[in-house]
Amino acid sequence: MKLIMMMVKSVRGIGAKGIRYSGLFGILCLFSIVGLHGQALDFDGVNDYASSSGSLANNSNFTLEAWVKPRSFSSYNWVIQVGDVAIGASNNGNLTYLIDGSTSGSTSTQAISLNVWSHIALVYNSSWTNKYKLYLNGSELATTPQFSYAGKSPDNLTGFYFSRSGGYEGWVGGIDEVRIWNVDRTSAEISANYNNVLANPGSLTGLKGYYKMNEGVPGGNNSGISQLIDASGNNNNATISNFALAGNVSNYISDALGTGSSAVEVFSYIGNVQAFIVPTSGNYKLEVWGAQGGNDVSSPSTLFGGRGGYSCGELYLTAGTTLYVYVGGQGTGCNSSTHWSSGGGGATDIRLVGGAWDNNSGLYSRILVAGGGGGRHGNNYEVPGGAYVGNDGGGSSSLSFTTNGYTISGSTDQNGGTSTYSSSVVPGSFGFATPNSQSNTCSAGGWNGGARGSDNWANGGAGGGWYGGCTSWPTSAGGSGYVLTTLSHKPAGYTPGVAYYMTNTNLIAGNAVMPDPTGGTVTGRSGNGYARITRLDCSNPSNGGTISTDQSVCIGVTPAMLTQSAAPSGSSNGNLEYKWQWSTTSSAAGFGDIADATSSNYQPGPLTHTTWFKRLLKVDCESNWLESNVIEITVNPLLQYRSKAGLDYTSPRNWTTAANWEQYNGSSWVAATSYPGEISNACSSPLVTILAGHQMEISGVNITLPNLKIEGTGKLVVRSTAKLYVNGQLQLDQNSAGAIVVE
Repeated sequence: MKLIMMMVKSVRGIGAKGIRYSGLFGILCLFSIVGLHGQALDFDGVNDYASSSGSLANNSNFTLEAWVKPRSFSSYNWVIQVGDVAIGASNNGNLTYLIDGSTSGSTSTQAISLNVWSHIALVYNSSWTNKYKLYLNGSELATTPQFSYAGKSPDNLTGFYFSRSGGYEGWVGGIDEVRIWNVDRTSAEISANYNNVLANPGSLTGLKGYYKMNEGVPGGNNSGISQLIDASGNNNNATISNFALAGNVSNYISDALGTGSSAVEVFSYIGNVQAFIVPTSGNYKLEVWGAQGGNDVSSPSTLFGGRGGYSCGELYLTAGTTLYVYVGGQGTGCNSSTHWSSGGGGATDIRLVGGAWDNNSGLYSRILVAGGGGGRHGNNYEVPGGAYVGNDGGGSSSLSFTTNGYTISGSTDQNGGTSTYSSSVVPGSFGFATPNSQSNTCSAGGWNGGARGSDNWANGGAGGGWYGGCTSWPTSAGGSGYVLTTLSHKPAGYTPGVAYYMTNTNLIAGNAVMPDPTGGTVTGRSGNGYARITRLDCSNPSNGGTISTDQSVCIGVTPAMLTQSAAPSGSSNGNLEYKWQWSTTSSAAGFGDIADATSSNYQPGPLTHTTWFKRLLKVDCESNWLESNVIEITVNPLLQYRSKAGLDYTSPRNWTTAANWEQYNGSSWVAATSYPGEISNACSSPLVTILAGHQMEISGVNITLPNLKIEGTGKLVVRSTAKLYVNGQLQLDQNSAGAIVVE
């Protein structure tokens, strides 16, 4: 990932030639979103579930995707349900899907593993004979139809569920990165994207629901969280039910695509504090967008509240440091009050002390603030020219405004806003817009500092900020922004020290062009606030290095350790992480993660099949894993044979017929695929045994054996045209009926 810093006047192709604020050119950060992850959600399988009112068109093709980490399996274990279709796993981990809510469609021939993250997908196309396809880790699976329902179309696609309500056949374990599409994603699209987060999801065709499960802190106290945020832009947020939201079960856990760290972490509005624990020491960019003031209740889609501002800065953060993120909510209004005025937008800030949003210790620990916009003025008080709109939230100070002969001065880094009007003026306070004694009680200021609207002169509520905006006739004001620097104002009681002074800072008011979190630029922040934390000095090496080397071992024998023979090339920033994968299918397919194999070297255990291995690596703040070469460990049979039980040995059996022999596979005797002496390998001291009562004969060939044992009354007949060579040990039991007979 590359992050490009440049002066705004040099920005190309993003719709802005230059932005002048307070006589200075600001600095914008252009960005490429990658590796967006950090949390997942664990389901207890008893009664945990999440639900949304989202739906797909009943006749549409669709795709359901998720990362899963099962802790156990029962009869059926459902992950995603849309209407009467679901994808999950059977009691042995084989992927399966459900049609009409009660009938299984098909089951895969390959299973997912317990306690390992795997990506699963179900694709439906109404034109296919078998209308459904299952995918595991980006590869299509062979399936076995159940009850001839593989060609049935679903009857209902209304309602999104993760696990199942009431605990019936619920999922036990982690779920992450849920994606619901109303298009049939191709094999190439699934393979290319399953191991990456979706950049700019709001622009992707057919994406109806996208749940990153990033709302909480892994293993922390997340009791204030009630929803999974839909990042698709369709607002299909899912309500979570019955979760403990504390501890390591029925709570947020580390994510599927990484180890809890990433190049970019984002924070949407949830109405509660969110924590960011710095995963690795390094340089980070912090960005916040304030929330919009409430729109006009009578025309919410055309008459908008004041827009939120934008603030950013860069600083070095030490691993383990906790930052607390407060994302502001948009103000709201109602039409049952006297004048229908709406509330101001909440500020978005990052601080060093958590707790309630208005906790004084927290407010005096803020290091970055973006002001919220003012709320819209009331019905019948809006005139042509927009004199009574809510003003936009601030940069270093929120916007000032003169109309009808009165001036409302925006709040600054040292004071709340003021007004030259003589009546019912409510200046902003440190950290929030001060409530008005004549509040419109059915409007609401946005969470984190917005004030309610006022029924006195139909004033909209002021926006929250470093200092809250001013509520006054003839217009309300947004709150101011703040970035902690060497030169910034630090009020009495302010606690952050020099370690949190930021560089490459910018403060942009809501009426100016600013970065859009979804890409490109936008004038002011609309809707709820937003925050983003980006690791700047994070980069993978250019390749995954090389491991050594192919081996040949006997069945059940421990191979030599797999080690790095060439380090990855190219420079990197961040701590290297490793994982190993293996396959018993081929060198190009069937690979899966090896549990707890997270070191640069790997020691396999005893093997029973020829197996292929590869190592993957990345730096901790990146999402893309880089692969090494693939090495093959060939597993040779022990070449330990015995005459096969259950045959008629009245007359001698032919030595060179494989069906007359059994072979040891390391754990049991199985039908032989060769006869003793036909092949050789490096396995030491293989033994051939003729069991008591069995007769074998060698005719017309030369047989060379390392070791031969004839038990009890067993007999070997060597015809005149044949030769027998025993290079090691020959053992004959002392029995008059047992012998080697030469004829």
